[in-house]
Amino acid sequence: GSTPRSFILPATPAVALIQEEKVRLKENEVVIKKCLLALHDLGFFIRNIDDIYDDNIPVVLLRYQIQKEIEKTAKLDALTIRSLECG
Repeated sequence: GSTPRSFILPATPAVALIQEEKVRLKENEVVIKKCLLALHDLGFFIRNIDDIYDDNIPVVLLRYQIQKEIEKTAKLDALTIRSLECG
């Protein structure tokens, strides 16, 4: 009779934001992995293509965005996905 984990409130709003971001990433896992593979094929260092939560991914995305002279968000946004042709 315990409460399911999905109903437990996070300790702080910051924790809630991190949890929501992880859910969003998991929902887009296939596209993210395709994009990471595309970045790897272009010569960008990806530690582990299977780890969509790697904290190095924003750094790699920012380097790619700088190189391609597109908006620098350090995120896998729609413009970056189109540029990488991984969506």
